[in-house]
Amino acid sequence: MSKSNQKGDIGEAYFALKAIERGYWVGKMPQGCPYDFVLDRGMGVERIQVKYRSTSIKGTIQLNAYNASPQSNRSYKELVDQFAVYNPETQDVYLIPAKLVTEKTSAIFRVDPTKNNQTSGVTFLSDFKDW
Repeated sequence: MSKSNQKGDIGEAYFALKAIERGYWVGKMPQGCPYDFVLDRGMGVERIQVKYRSTSIKGTIQLNAYNASPQSNRSYKELVDQFAVYNPETQDVYLIPAKLVTEKTSAIFRVDPTKNNQTSGVTFLSDFKDW
């Protein structure tokens, strides 16, 4: 198993654990499906794409609007409702609405505070912790 696959499996396991701990229904989708899980939080079923993202040297993580796998270079737009992001440094899962990512080619979320303490125009990953 490749290191990339291992990271993906870790992210998926953390997402499923956090969803169950919150009392939600969660189901793993089969290989080849354009999303990883379905999640029911009592407001209808949501399609979830799980991502494992380590914090960069700049204190951020980046999500891309496109699946960059060799088998498929397709947009997540219309295919995914939420991105579930596992960050190993915080050991938490963040649920980010897909439209925040798919309306552009990518989106950057700040994990660490900015060096100049700027908050205006900054999207913090922690804003997506409570789901």
